Amino acid sequence: MATYIVLGQFTDQGIRNVADTSKRADAAKALVKKVGAKVRDLFWTIGRYDVALILEAPDDETMTVFGLSANAMPKRGSNWMPGDSMKPTPPST
Repeated sequence: MATYIVLGQFTDQGIRNVADTSKRADAAKALVKKVGAKVRDLFWTIGRYDVALILEAPDDETMTVFGLSANAMPKRGSNWMPGDSMKPTPPST
């Protein structure tokens, strides 16, 4: 499975309900599992983004389903591990 890094920002509603952040994280983990992916790590962050997820998924289509199901605005990017080929895989059609 490929590794994906997902960065997110809280909405105004999310900021108002920050006490429910752990519940929302559990719901996100359940959604990731439902679409066929796996959460490796979840971090709350300070700065431009409020949350970072490290996910494993079989393909970009699975990640698109996750993004759309989470009411997120998915942005496509590529990432590599040290030692991997730096040639990006073209997106499937």
